[in-house]
Amino acid sequence: MDYPKSLPGIGLVGGKFADANPTTGAPGSWISAAWANSLMDELLGVIEGAGLAPSEASNTQLLQAIKIHAAGRLVASTPNWYYVFPGGLIVQGGYTQGYSGYTITLPAAFPNGVLGQPVACGVGSDVAAVGAAAFAETSKVIGSQFKIFTYTPPASGGGQWGQGPRAVTWLAFGH
Repeated sequence: MDYPKSLPGIGLVGGKFADANPTTGAPGSWISAAWANSLMDELLGVIEGAGLAPSEASNTQLLQAIKIHAAGRLVASTPNWYYVFPGGLIVQGGYTQGYSGYTITLPAAFPNGVLGQPVACGVGSDVAAVGAAAFAETSKVIGSQFKIFTYTPPASGGGQWGQGPRAVTWLAFGH
């Protein structure tokens, strides 16, 4: 971003905008619609990218947006959420319950890819039974989805996939 130095006759003085001086007759700068709209689009992109709604009444939104971008941002939509860190790392997580074979849709797509494979942890529904803890295995992320499969080892051994409801918490990492 720079002053519109390439526009002939824009009336910059010392490379900056200047007011007209009626006493000396010095003309003032003029601003083209293309340049002014370009400037506003750049500024509004920073504000909207931080999740703020532009407001003509606020003169602090650009600073607020820069602080949000610098600190990262948390976006929550129960029961799933994601956090964008400065530098682009995105951590997403959530909670689901039901039977094995859950299909999870990420709250936000990873624009540049997934780092590794999602991780998950489950708990079986029968907490009085031996092996109530459920192991969870995840598939690779395809598009914006992945699957979680749960396994609860019974007291007698042998284990069974997808037997009984499970509560599962998951995390996925990307950028």
